[in-house]
Amino acid sequence: MKKALVISFGETFKYSDFFTIKDNYDTVLTITIDDRWVNYQMLGSYPISISARDQSGLETKVLDELSIIDTKPPTLIFRTIPKVIPVYQAVQRETLLAFVLSVRDDVDQIRDDDIDIIHDIESDTLGTYAVYYTVVDRSGNKTSVKLNVSVQDIEPPKIWNSAPLIFDVFSIEPHLLSLISVSDNHAHPSSVIVKMTGSFKMHVIGSYPITFTATDPSGNTATLRTYIEIKDRIPPVIIQTNDIVITHFARKVLNHFFTFTDQYTPFSGLVIWIEDDQVDYETIGIYPIRACAKDTSDNVFCLDTDLIVADIEEPTLVLRSTLVYAEVNQAPLDLVAWIQQVSDQYDILDISMVEISSEIDYQKPGRYQVTYSIKDSSYNHAKEILTVVVDDNTPPVITATPLSIRQYEAFDLFFGVEAYDAFGPVSIISSPESIDTSRVGTYIIVYTAIDSRGNYTTTERLLTIVMVEKKYTIGAFMPMMILIGLGSASLYVMYRRMS
Repeated sequence: MKKALVISFGETFKYSDFFTIKDNYDTVLTITIDDRWVNYQMLGSYPISISARDQSGLETKVLDELSIIDTKPPTLIFRTIPKVIPVYQAVQRETLLAFVLSVRDDVDQIRDDDIDIIHDIESDTLGTYAVYYTVVDRSGNKTSVKLNVSVQDIEPPKIWNSAPLIFDVFSIEPHLLSLISVSDNHAHPSSVIVKMTGSFKMHVIGSYPITFTATDPSGNTATLRTYIEIKDRIPPVIIQTNDIVITHFARKVLNHFFTFTDQYTPFSGLVIWIEDDQVDYETIGIYPIRACAKDTSDNVFCLDTDLIVADIEEPTLVLRSTLVYAEVNQAPLDLVAWIQQVSDQYDILDISMVEISSEIDYQKPGRYQVTYSIKDSSYNHAKEILTVVVDDNTPPVITATPLSIRQYEAFDLFFGVEAYDAFGPVSIISSPESIDTSRVGTYIIVYTAIDSRGNYTTTERLLTIVMVEKKYTIGAFMPMMILIGLGSASLYVMYRRMS
């Protein structure tokens, strides 16, 4: 024997690496290897025998143990993306694990949880930091990798106009940069440089494109593209010159009761109209009319005056909200409480006059509509809809009793686990999904119950795997007895030949 019978996991056993076999006469020998008890796919020590037979039938057998060990360290592969952490971002373990593409071992099942990470990153300070990743398999093989990670300001500044860039025609030219606000996640606003490109005319109405560019100290830029609007925002002026009195019970032109002027648009450019479609010129009464004028900038001014009085506007019905959530099986909502305001231009209305109709089933999840309606004395009608969402937000109930089994014993991972939900089926998942019962010890299994609405509950179960004591019978010693018998027979044959 040259050396101990030890091979690495995944390596092929070659007897010539461990034994020197020769005979005093024959050069061609028959070599037999009995490795039927060896599991090359699992670490451990296994019995193995090697027999050498010469041409005369003489045989020598060696019994030994073959050890299969793990000598290869785990493999740790990182992503090729830039290793950048935004400034001020909390550096969690998950943040640094995101740079790992994969971790694996040729023997053991290694997960991200097995990676040990050490760093001194200060996320509020820009710079490059060293992060050390270490992973060790169960055989003690270790892989260590140093990774350089940069904390950078990669977020552009924010830029917005603090006030609308709308100015009256003929007004003084504004200082536009004073109306632009900036902020940055890392730098002080005073260190952000803002530049403006574009031009405009204060005496000509129009929309002028303009661009503001903000650059922070890290070179991140943000652009605000907007328009400066030079507008005529002052509406025309309408003055009623005389009381409007109709005595002949016929329609007539009403423009001569008013004067119409505007600061920018000449009289010839104004659009003028009188709204008197509600007037019954053949019936005595007081009716509302409206005189309106619109300039070339679409500024509109209307003057309301009295010719006739009529109630043509619907009541005001305002709800506190248009959407409300309710829990399944809860007490019915006070639907009246969701009415915020009820009013009318002429009539005195209160909440008690509102009609409420609904078909909410608090026993069944769903979306339901509640209709609120009210009408005034002139039969003007207002209606609002309140949507009530009845939902199940209660997680299911799950229980799991502790379990003890014997080593190598098959068992159902979900035996003794029960889950219940009041509104439908429940799915149960476990972590881990399987247990190796050959490994004696105590394990914690986490079960999660999830109902149809996505509500979930977790519980833990204690699993104990008890060792099974080995018992030996005379059959276990049969290979040794056979070997002794063969040795005795060989000595007897040699004695007979010598005699």
